Amino acid sequence: MKQVFFYSMVFLFVVVTGCKEDDEDQCCDPTNPECANYDPCFGKEETTAFFTIAQQYWPIGENSDIFIEDDIVTGGKIKFSAIPQEGATYTWILGADTIEGGPEIIRTLGEVPDGTYLNSLVVTKEPDILCFPSDDGVAEFSRSFTKIDGCDVAFLGLYKGTFASIPEDSVEIELVSSSSVNSIEPCDQPSNTGAIFSINFGIEEDTTRLYSNGAVNSQFSFLSLGTLGTAEGEFIYNSSLDKATAEYQIDDTNYSFTGRKIQ
Repeated sequence: MKQVFFYSMVFLFVVVTGCKEDDEDQCCDPTNPECANYDPCFGKEETTAFFTIAQQYWPIGENSDIFIEDDIVTGGKIKFSAIPQEGATYTWILGADTIEGGPEIIRTLGEVPDGTYLNSLVVTKEPDILCFPSDDGVAEFSRSFTKIDGCDVAFLGLYKGTFASIPEDSVEIELVSSSSVNSIEPCDQPSNTGAIFSINFGIEEDTTRLYSNGAVNSQFSFLSLGTLGTAEGEFIYNSSLDKATAEYQIDDTNYSFTGRKIQ
């Protein structure tokens, strides 16, 4: 059985490549009709309406051009991105709005209440029946996003892990959202004076206000703004893997943390 599998893989390799490495006169390009391994369907895709949802990292500055993919958002600008397809028509159904546009749409949530919202896309194009005989040229896909309060983002919490500089020691660090810029108070997101504080980022039981430069559900970027003892860098939490990574600098010292959420 193993021999059959081996020879099958060899045959597949030959079919895919369609050329020999030691034959310098033979071209090897599946997009070139002159080559032995030419494939008229290479790189083509059947009609698809699959799309992703991402939130703008920060409304101003260099991070305003960055969108972080996630189906859980806190507001601001949301980008819906489909796969570009030549000659395709994209019909987006976003809430009560139907939009004829391209493969990418950016919308501002505004005062949308917290909750889950369904979004759909219909893509139509001339089907390539040579490569995809069953493709009728119409595809539909639906995907929801959930808007949450900024006090409930996934990156907030208590983490246990290690720093690269002291891998033998287990350390706890924490990110806390507060309704005050001066001290840690119960989080009240509508407050205009809120801030995020780091705890033990300097491994000295320190508590310091961080200056946001990007914040979405799973990721947080922060600046020191020249303030001594204040961290500058980025924190990322992957909830599906329960893995947190943080890379930042405090004054002239670099920190690299890896851990998991414990609270």
